Amino acid sequence: MRKGIIVPIFLPYAGCKRRCVFCDQFTVSGEREVLPPWRIGTVVKKWEKYGRVEEIGFYGGTFTGLHKDLMISYLSSIREMYPHVRIRVSTRPDELEEEKLDILSNFGVEYVEVGVQTFRDEVLQACHRGYDGKTAVKALERLKSRGFTVGVHLMQGLPGNTFEDEFEDVKQVARLKVDSCRLHPTLVFQDTPLHEMMSRGEYTPLSLSEALSRLVSMYIFLRGKGIVVNRIGLFLDENARKRLVAGPYHPALGHMVKAEAVFVKIRELIKDGRIQVVLDKRYYPLLAGYRSRNMKRWKNRRVEVMVVFSEGFTVNGVSFLWLI
Repeated sequence: MRKGIIVPIFLPYAGCKRRCVFCDQFTVSGEREVLPPWRIGTVVKKWEKYGRVEEIGFYGGTFTGLHKDLMISYLSSIREMYPHVRIRVSTRPDELEEEKLDILSNFGVEYVEVGVQTFRDEVLQACHRGYDGKTAVKALERLKSRGFTVGVHLMQGLPGNTFEDEFEDVKQVARLKVDSCRLHPTLVFQDTPLHEMMSRGEYTPLSLSEALSRLVSMYIFLRGKGIVVNRIGLFLDENARKRLVAGPYHPALGHMVKAEAVFVKIRELIKDGRIQVVLDKRYYPLLAGYRSRNMKRWKNRRVEVMVVFSEGFTVNGVSFLWLI
């Protein structure tokens, strides 16, 4: 049987009623036009050669910010071809009125990802988001009460935000019992308002090391609460990288964060200068670290690492599957 795939449908700026200071959806998505509903089927068919279509996701823009008739057209075009496929949509906290949620429910949408970015009012205002933290909290509570699977986007290094603020964000996400979280360090793209702010000296982006330190702590916390972290950082193609001005971008950021998290938690379990690891081969890169950095650090600390390849992932008898 072919492996199931998620088909991404990008709708850059569709349904967005304002432009946030950091946003450049054309660059990030690589798309310059909004796909009309009647072309959805053609796009999805092209993806079938890569595997069985398991899920279709609407990314970019604000899906529930679209006119209700347009929402229905998009969802109908999918249901006519794929009656049982899972559907996910991306939106904002201030575009989740009951009528729009009824439409999602009627078409069997299961997964709603909400671009919260932060719960701190001053930062939301500085980013021109157009809502406050209470609005975001109420939106997530409403989605959970209606039975949706809820994902949240959080950004790090936004104007005026500190690590303490950002850690309060992940704690709030945990209190709200969301199902998944994406962590996106703020990047500065050419010709965005954030680029102008940086040029005037009003904004300084995080360094890669600063972002990595914050992300590791947040990742460990979220995984400890059972929350799936389904993306760390943005994927940028070659053209997008050309428009990147500043910020903590790295193509392997997600791997770096997870491997560092593994290092941090293993460090707590060292006994007599030894680490006994039993793991599936697919997890070895997380043990070794980015460019074998973890192994080099253990060697420098004169810590002996004994590895046995088998099922699971345990360190000195303690399971690490929760962390990955």
